[in-house]
Amino acid sequence: MNKTFQWILTIAIGLVIISLAWPIASFSLFGTAEGTSIFSIDYAIAFLLIIIPLLVVVLLAVATYRGVTQWVYVGYGLATVEMLVLAGLIFSSLPFAIFVIGILLVSGTSIYGLVQLRK
Repeated sequence: MNKTFQWILTIAIGLVIISLAWPIASFSLFGTAEGTSIFSIDYAIAFLLIIIPLLVVVLLAVATYRGVTQWVYVGYGLATVEMLVLAGLIFSSLPFAIFVIGILLVSGTSIYGLVQLRK
């Protein structure tokens, strides 16, 4: 697979992940009272719900830039799992515990991959 196609796929995965994570983060702010400081726990949760899924996109970008195809394919697999978990939470009644386990697994593996790519 050439690098141009990998970059196009990475950008597409990033767009899909952010379009699935955005409604979840927005919904987490519905209970927030008006006038709440932006540094409150509610905004921190919404921020993490946007940033954590983007770890896979960062992994894919770094792996594609460095040309490490093993981690590119791992990133594609993680992105698939993450998209299924996010879509399952939005479009069906996936239990929140499975969502948390899936996101933690994907983000932990992404961080491990980024550490491995840093070496």
